[in-house]
Amino acid sequence: RRADSGIDADVLVEAAADVDAGTEVIVGGLRDPSFGPVVLTGLGGVFTEIFEDTAHRLAPVTQATARAAVQELRSAPLLEGYRGSDPADTDALAGVVKRVGDLLVEREEIAEIDVNPVLVTPSGATALDALVVLEE
Repeated sequence: RRADSGIDADVLVEAAADVDAGTEVIVGGLRDPSFGPVVLTGLGGVFTEIFEDTAHRLAPVTQATARAAVQELRSAPLLEGYRGSDPADTDALAGVVKRVGDLLVEREEIAEIDVNPVLVTPSGATALDALVVLEE
């Protein structure tokens, strides 16, 4: 807190993530007026809007349903060890998809959640940025 600004702010400093060590994926969800909570996953970072490669499921989802959503992506080969790279931990990614769906179901005040990117590496999945929008 700067004494002269009158502004209180919390600051959180985390270790930098090596984004070259994995694949950036988006995991998100929203509360659709007709269907209720819906989760999505797809290629993340700047590629989300360029390739529009996403899979959607009604929440809640099981681990198996989340994994099937990941496997149906056109970009799934990038996660499976494309061109000799180590395969990403898609079970960890499916776990993130499941937990986002669970959160949407449990917390009705959440209108939308966007975790982008989630860095998926051979040893797990780490959320690097997130946005939660609450119902008005």
